[in-house]
Amino acid sequence: MKNMHSVRRGGDFKRRGFLPVALLALSGLFAASPLAHAAWTTNAGLNGTVRALTIATNGHIIAGGLVGMGYCAEWNGTSWITNAGLGGTVYALTVATNGHIIAGGNFPGFCAEWNGTSWITNAGLGSNVYALTVATNGHIIAGGLAGMGYCAEWDGISWTTNAGLAGMLTALTIHTNGHIVVGMGISPFYCKEWNGAWADLGGGLGNAIYALTVATNGHIIAGGSFPGYCAEWNGTSWTTNAGLNGNIRALTVANNGHIIAAGEFSGKCAEWNGTSWTTNAGLASTVYALTVNTNNSHIIAGGMVGIGYCAEWTGPATPPAITTQPSNAVVGVGSPASLSVGNNGTAPFGYQWLKDGVILTGQTNSTLAYASFQFTNSGSYNVVITNNEGLAISFPASLSVSNALLRAWGDNTYGQLGNGTNGPGAADTNKLPIEVTNNVVAAAGGYKHSLFVKADGSLWAMGRNNYGQLGNGTTNNANRPIQVTNNVVAVDAGHYHSLFVKADGTLWAMGRNEYGQLNGTASRIETRSGFLFPMR
Repeated sequence: MKNMHSVRRGGDFKRRGFLPVALLALSGLFAASPLAHAAWTTNAGLNGTVRALTIATNGHIIAGGLVGMGYCAEWNGTSWITNAGLGGTVYALTVATNGHIIAGGNFPGFCAEWNGTSWITNAGLGSNVYALTVATNGHIIAGGLAGMGYCAEWDGISWTTNAGLAGMLTALTIHTNGHIVVGMGISPFYCKEWNGAWADLGGGLGNAIYALTVATNGHIIAGGSFPGYCAEWNGTSWTTNAGLNGNIRALTVANNGHIIAAGEFSGKCAEWNGTSWTTNAGLASTVYALTVNTNNSHIIAGGMVGIGYCAEWTGPATPPAITTQPSNAVVGVGSPASLSVGNNGTAPFGYQWLKDGVILTGQTNSTLAYASFQFTNSGSYNVVITNNEGLAISFPASLSVSNALLRAWGDNTYGQLGNGTNGPGAADTNKLPIEVTNNVVAAAGGYKHSLFVKADGSLWAMGRNNYGQLGNGTTNNANRPIQVTNNVVAVDAGHYHSLFVKADGTLWAMGRNEYGQLNGTASRIETRSGFLFPMR
C-alpha cells in the first residue's frame, strides 16, 4: 500500500480508493516496447562497417571504415556528416594535440590529417596503418605493415621509424610512464614496449593482440586471439581476465574505471569490474572499435551491420526512479500553477498526471501546468512515470487556491459540519452550505464524521468519535474541528474509520477495526473498541 502513492481525495477506499496498476497499463501509459531491455541506441545513418572510432575536441563522434560510410564520418549528436576525401578503408583514428583528426588505413598516403575542412596527407609511409595513438610529446605514433617499418613516429613534419620490430603491428597505447606499448599480429612475444628501444613484456601471450588500453591502476590491458582473450600486465607478469569465449577486437576504459571489451565473443561487448565480466547485451554482430563519449560518458561501439554500424551504450536499462517529488502549492485564482517531478532511469520516459486518482488528458510531461488555475482544479495530484523497464508513482501533492473556503451542509447530529452546534433530528440539518474554515486543500466525509487538510498540511476532524475515528485519542464527539496531526497530503473517511497519507508516503488509520479495515488483523466480531490514535 505504501508504495502505491495514489490515495484519492474524499470518498470511500473500498469503493474508490486506489488506482490499480493494471488500469495504468491498460490506459497505454507504458513506453513503447517491454522487450527493449538492452540499453544500446543505434546512431543511424551509416551503411558500411566501422573499423575505428574516436571523439573530436568538440565532442563529436568520429567513425572510420569502409566505402559504404564514405570512409570517415562525423556524428554531431543528430546525424552523420561525411568527412570526404579519403579513397580507402580507415582502420585507425586518433586526435592530435592541435585538435585535428588523424586517420590511418589503406587509402592513398596511408595516414592523413583532417583540419576541419579537408584531409592533408602525412606523406612518407609505404603501407597500411592499423593503429594510431598520440605520444606524451604530442607526436603521432602509427603502426602497421612492413612498408612503414611496422611502427613510425610523426613529429609534425616527417616520419621516423622506431626500428626493431619484425612483425605486423595491430594495436598501440601509451603507458602511464610515457612508453609506447605495441601489440603484434605476428611475433614470438606479441607485446613490446618502446623506451628508446623495444623490450618484450613478459614471456608472451601466445597469439595475436588486436587491442590495447591502460587501466586506471596503470596496468596494461591486452585483448586478442590468444588463450584467455584478455590479459592484464602488472609490470611483472600477465594475468588472464578469464570469462570471455572469443576474440577481442577493441578495448577502452569506462568513466567508472571498468574495462570495456568488444569483439567476436558471446554478447559482443562486456564490462570487467576487476573480478568478472558482465555482458552489455543487445548487439548482434562483431564490434571492431570502442570509445567513450566525452559528452555523456556513454560507450560507443562500431562494427558490422548487426549493430547498426555504430551504437551507443547508456548503461544497464533501469526502471524510472523518482528523485524529486512534486510539492504542495497554493496559488491565486487565475494565476499560472504547476507541479514538477524529477526522475532518473533509462529513457525514453512516459509521464501521466492524475488528479484525485483520475487521468488528466494532455498532462503527459514531467511538469503539470495550468495557465489559469481555478478553484475546480484544486485537488490531490500525482504522476505515473513509465519506461520499457517499469513504472514509478509519485507521492501525492496538493494544488489549491489561496484562502479556499470549506463549506458544509446536511445532517449535523454529531457535529460533523464543524460549526459548533449539534443535536438530534431534522432541526439540526443544514440545507444550505455554511462556512467552516479556509485554506483547505482536501476533504473527506465519512459516516457522521468529517476530515479536512489545510494548505499547511495539518489534518483536522469533527463529528462522531465513538470508535476513535477522529484520531485524537478519545471517543468524545467534536462539533468543532480538532487538529489530529501534520504533514498530511491526502485523506479519506470510511464508515467508522479514517485514513490519511503523510508527505513521506506513509499510510495511517484510526477508528473501528472489526473487519480489519485498519490493518487486516481483526476478526469479523462486533466490538465497541477501536484505535483511538492513528496507527501506521
